[in-house]
Amino acid sequence: MKDKQVVIRTKEIIDIILENQSNYIINYDIMQKLDHYFKQYSDTFDEDFIRNYISFLEEFTTFFDYLMSKIEECEQDLLDNQTIESDCYFIFSLEEFKQKENLKPYLEMLNILDEMFPDNKVLQGAYLFLHINSLLYLRMFKNNKLTIENHIPNIVIDYGYRIDYYKEEYVTIFRHELEEGLRTSVFIDNKEIINYINTEIKELNKKLT
Repeated sequence: MKDKQVVIRTKEIIDIILENQSNYIINYDIMQKLDHYFKQYSDTFDEDFIRNYISFLEEFTTFFDYLMSKIEECEQDLLDNQTIESDCYFIFSLEEFKQKENLKPYLEMLNILDEMFPDNKVLQGAYLFLHINSLLYLRMFKNNKLTIENHIPNIVIDYGYRIDYYKEEYVTIFRHELEEGLRTSVFIDNKEIINYINTEIKELNKKLT
């Protein structure tokens, strides 16, 4: 029960860290807020957990940079092929960190999770997903899931979500311009859509830096 409380309350910890930023960077002010929070729930968070959590965030930050680079590569492939749709999934499991060379550099992150939730892969997966999804949400990747197969967590990321979202946004703007007489042709140029999507992604990235 305590482990589940940790996961539930960690969402509040994430909210504290991400209140005014888009990454898990712990500065002095945030550390003060976290200290206060941990003391408030000292029945849930002991010193070992706090120490492991800070170490986890350090390892996670490097992993997330790598993960985002892979997601953006997949997204760019869709744009290059003018394939604008959601339900395009990038999937990985916790087991792959031991098997795939490109994930082995981040195995320490999994080792820390194993210390936090010993022999409980499902909670480890839920904890990792919670941190990944919170950052992805800020970056407009919102249709993500955690699935469990044979007691192994799989993290499922829809890398087509935000280009599909911006496409729908563009179509709405286009229709309004038609209604207002600002456009005369009902034909939607695919290149215009792609340009709009690229511009919106660039603007989003600027806001996140």
